Amino acid sequence: MAMSITKSYANGSSKAKGGDTRTDLYDFYSTIDKCDSNSQIQLREMVLSFLLMVIRNVVGFVHSSTQYFYTSWWQLHQLESFSPTSDFNTNNAESESHDYEDSQMILEAIREDLREILPPSCVLESESLKPAQKTLLCGDSTDLVEHVDSFIYDEDDLDIACSQGTLSRHYCTTCGSKAVKEIELISHSFSANEVKYICKCLLSNCKGKILVDIGSRTGAVLYGVALFSPLKRCIGVEMNGDFCKISQSMVDKYDLSEKISIVHDDIINCPQLLAEADVVVMNNVFDFYSDKDSQRKLWRFCLDEIKKKSGRLLITYPEVSTALAGLDMLYDTSFLRKLDLSDQVERYEKSLKTQNDDDLDAINMYIVK
Repeated sequence: MAMSITKSYANGSSKAKGGDTRTDLYDFYSTIDKCDSNSQIQLREMVLSFLLMVIRNVVGFVHSSTQYFYTSWWQLHQLESFSPTSDFNTNNAESESHDYEDSQMILEAIREDLREILPPSCVLESESLKPAQKTLLCGDSTDLVEHVDSFIYDEDDLDIACSQGTLSRHYCTTCGSKAVKEIELISHSFSANEVKYICKCLLSNCKGKILVDIGSRTGAVLYGVALFSPLKRCIGVEMNGDFCKISQSMVDKYDLSEKISIVHDDIINCPQLLAEADVVVMNNVFDFYSDKDSQRKLWRFCLDEIKKKSGRLLITYPEVSTALAGLDMLYDTSFLRKLDLSDQVERYEKSLKTQNDDDLDAINMYIVK
């Protein structure tokens, strides 16, 4: 039988020399017919198994090739054609749980609750900040940087705090004189208006995605995502336990746990969270909280993780290049493509019924190549 099979393959090879394929197949089947019945069954089973194997391999190759080329094309298409928003409408809430008016009311209620808990600085005793200090001519030592929370206290709220004496915008340059200068106000949170701009405009095309806010503090971005964006879920990573408790209490009170998760940890211990994130937010995230060496380590870790996923979005204040330059840190950020948000800013500001005092142009958005 082995000789017959060898002979049939030899006959088949004559095709390359100009033989007739039909004749070769006829000779092959004639050879099978000359074998006994058991051999015929075995030969037919061998041929059938061989043909099935060939078909499976061909189908598998075509499927994997098609899937590979489609995936590559789709990623390239997403990267080249991504637009922060394609159908921006400030009167159309994207939240699945609440309409726009309800979302506005809930956000304002959260801000009011937080004002009752926290002072304008929103600096807790459990925090260890590194404020800038200078000795003035009058001999007093004071902070030239005042910490505020723009989400909880807008300009009107700050004016009220100043009139009540709980906050000052100025310091004296000469004791007892009227020579005063403005104190620099630093916020570690986006304002309520900036949060709505990010969530309703920049993230309007991110339905079903996951966002991670590094250094979520009072949870400003998280509330905005839950109330105004189509994102599936948002995770706030905060290393201060007191802020975690405060933000969790807001999540529980306003029934936002379906969309919001609070993680009490240092981001450097959470690579798995960054791995699943489609959007990462970093707002003035490490300044005033760590020394420069620690900040470099944190930035390097975050950028190393962020660049692993093509199409991932990164929202920052300030620009990444500015933050790294302030740390004298060299890092190849060519994997990031900065998006032009000028049209989005203009359209959003035109939609507002009141004057916008926020610098929306300072908010930056990148996409990982």
